[in-house]
Amino acid sequence: MTPENTNDKGSSPVTSEINEQVGPLVKKITENLKQIGIVFGAIIILAAAVTGYKYYRVRTLEKGQAELGRILLQVDQKQLFSDLKGFLEDAPGRLKPAIRLHLASQAMDSGQYEEAGKYWETIAAQTKKQDLKVVAGIGQANALHLQGRTAEGLQMLTRLRQEAPERYLENVNQTLATMAETTGNWDKALQAYQQLKAAPGKTAGTTGYLQYKIKELQQKTRQGKSS
Repeated sequence: MTPENTNDKGSSPVTSEINEQVGPLVKKITENLKQIGIVFGAIIILAAAVTGYKYYRVRTLEKGQAELGRILLQVDQKQLFSDLKGFLEDAPGRLKPAIRLHLASQAMDSGQYEEAGKYWETIAAQTKKQDLKVVAGIGQANALHLQGRTAEGLQMLTRLRQEAPERYLENVNQTLATMAETTGNWDKALQAYQQLKAAPGKTAGTTGYLQYKIKELQQKTRQGKSS
């Protein structure tokens, strides 16, 4: 008797069933392989583009920081101011607030109060950072005061006092008190000194000084009303 051939080329029922199930799936994947490849290719290209853009932004920022550092090392203040103005237009967006701060400060120091006010105004309008907004508001109010537009500066500080975080109220009130007092606006100065005195965390010396200023201004306001 001839032994049975164990390597029978015929498929078992189980194998046939598997082939029937898997075959259509393999065919479908094969048919869509080109499309799948295109999708994966697009994902890779997009990822590369995003990575390249991030790298470009980092490199641009690094170059901008280096250029800003070089400009700020200059001793000639006029040249420094001129170079900062020239650099502002092409500088990376993240550096523009810092450049405007330097320009505003330089303009204040050189007596260009109107130009300084414009820089302060732009900083306050464009920033989303509350700290920078308050600093710019105080700067703009001072610039207006030094242009002889003290009434506008006081209005700005009064509005800023209502909007500023509590940690900045002392700075706002101190500026407002000094500005109002130098122009003879005793009522506004008195109100600002009273708010300064009511704030917590003062030393005995500071409290004594504020009490003196309040008493002095109260006398001046009474004299103004009686005259």
